[in-house]
Amino acid sequence: MSEREALLQRIHDLGVEHERDHRGCAQCTILAIQDGLEVRNEAIYKAASGLAAGAGECGDGPCGGYSGGILMLGHF
Repeated sequence: MSEREALLQRIHDLGVEHERDHRGCAQCTILAIQDGLEVRNEAIYKAASGLAAGAGECGDGPCGGYSGGILMLGHF
């Protein structure tokens, strides 16, 4: 397994762990990426609280995990 593949697997595993323990798909995605890359930004994590389950937990909107990933891409 390459270094890149190992990092992606670690971030994936962290995401699964965070989702199991904390819920909130957008925040779990953000936290997994931040933990995997060892870069923390609490403001981004807090800002994502309204994006869970398709925004505001309505279940009828963009995927929170996808939105969280986009936020992190924008951050970088």
